[in-house]
Amino acid sequence: MTCEARRPEQATTRLIEKHLIPSNIITGWNEYKLVATVAKVTELVGHSKEGWQDAAESAVKEAAKTIRGITGVEVLHFTGKVEGGKIVEYRTSIKIAYGVERSG
Repeated sequence: MTCEARRPEQATTRLIEKHLIPSNIITGWNEYKLVATVAKVTELVGHSKEGWQDAAESAVKEAAKTIRGITGVEVLHFTGKVEGGKIVEYRTSIKIAYGVERSG
């Protein structure tokens, strides 16, 4: 299982300024919640030989090694590699959201 981040210019920062935003950006649900002042959203692709859920979980697990405070995940799409008529690698594209920490 591996995980790769997309190019930095594909990562987005959402300035929220204590307004209500669609929480599907943060949690994958279509509700509204009051969230931190600034949230960072990063797109990742997880890989697995087991399945798409395992690929998504590996991406989150790998991201959590270097990113603190992950609050949600949104699954974007599923892809895979096929050899001999069988899926041999599952890939899941996701977005993770986490609060931006303030220094000082």
